[in-house]
Amino acid sequence: MTLAVTERQSETLPMGARPSILLLVVMVALSPFAINVIAPSLPGLAEAFRTDYGTAQLTLTWYLAGVAAGQLVFGPLSDRFGRRPVLLVGLTTYVVGSLACLLAPTIDLLIAGRVAQALGGCAGMVLSRAIVRDVWGRDRAASVLGYVTMGMALAPMLAPTIGGLLESWFGWRAAYWAMLGGGIAVVVFATARLPETHFDRTRSISPGALASGYAVLLRNPLFVAYTATGMFNTCQFFAFLGAAPFVAMSIIGVEPYVYGLYFMMISVGYMMGNFVSGRFATRFGVQRMLLLGCSTCLVATLILAVCVHVGPLTALDIFLPMSLGAMGSGMILPSAMAGAVGVTARAAGAASGLMGFVQMAAGAMASFAVSHFEGVMLEAMVVAVVLSASAAFVSQLFTRALVARQAIAAAG
Repeated sequence: MTLAVTERQSETLPMGARPSILLLVVMVALSPFAINVIAPSLPGLAEAFRTDYGTAQLTLTWYLAGVAAGQLVFGPLSDRFGRRPVLLVGLTTYVVGSLACLLAPTIDLLIAGRVAQALGGCAGMVLSRAIVRDVWGRDRAASVLGYVTMGMALAPMLAPTIGGLLESWFGWRAAYWAMLGGGIAVVVFATARLPETHFDRTRSISPGALASGYAVLLRNPLFVAYTATGMFNTCQFFAFLGAAPFVAMSIIGVEPYVYGLYFMMISVGYMMGNFVSGRFATRFGVQRMLLLGCSTCLVATLILAVCVHVGPLTALDIFLPMSLGAMGSGMILPSAMAGAVGVTARAAGAASGLMGFVQMAAGAMASFAVSHFEGVMLEAMVVAVVLSASAAFVSQLFTRALVARQAIAAAG
């Protein structure tokens, strides 16, 4: 669908036929909430199923893998069949997965339920953005997306606190009751209030064409460099997320609800980084924002390493440096995504999906890796976040070099 067609459609749609912005916000928030709400209950989950922390942490790792895979398929499916039916199928899958988690008698079945949750919840993340592009014209879309993406910032901020309180009061299953109830509410809301917004359907989905488009992007050095910067930064966060519950609750000894309160510092830091990016990215440009963000993350992880080495360790020694790192991430990720998507206008959607897949898949592997060093998990976490921040810094240097080379070639 061309921009002109999209804008004409948005002008002719009656207000009652437009989706509720609140609905779009909660659909976007559903999956980030499910990622973070279980973190405080992971030690209790391991105890309940009589397994080790690394196995319990797979409920997070496989969720991230499911989100990664879902980003590659939901967009094309909705282009072919429409936003509403694909979204309702996805949300229903999330509800079924949540119920499966609640009823799971073994940790393996619980992990399987988490994968179903992830595949279904991912639909809300992917298709909310597509719906905004369908309905609102160019000038309004940026404003609406600003409201919609608040869900992705607020859900990770509130989820660990909610999860910690539920774990302290009712045990580990309470978080899954919360996810089930939230999923049912969103399905009912979407069924009643979500109209179809996409009418210029593709006639078929060709896996070969999709694979060919992704291969073209992977052969573009600038796309790879931007994606690598975002990927390593994501690894930094998820390496921390994979180990932080164990470190905070089992090593330092904080209560689950206190862990949730500390984690709010991470989300506030990320939102501050988003504010800096939104305020100054146009003035400074993508390259300067990436340099500033990557430098901030590298300094933050080195401070964390010093705090761990000096000791004695407190929760603030971990969460304060990583809040600074989260602020750096808030500056990095918007610029890295803008750079990757801007490499080729004709494949912007594919670039967004592929970059999202790479980020989440790498984050899942980082989270998985650190969680399996239970005897030295604190040290493994520090090494992982420092190496990830260093790799992100080097990757953004490559983007600067490639952009400068392209500028010289264009001038010559």
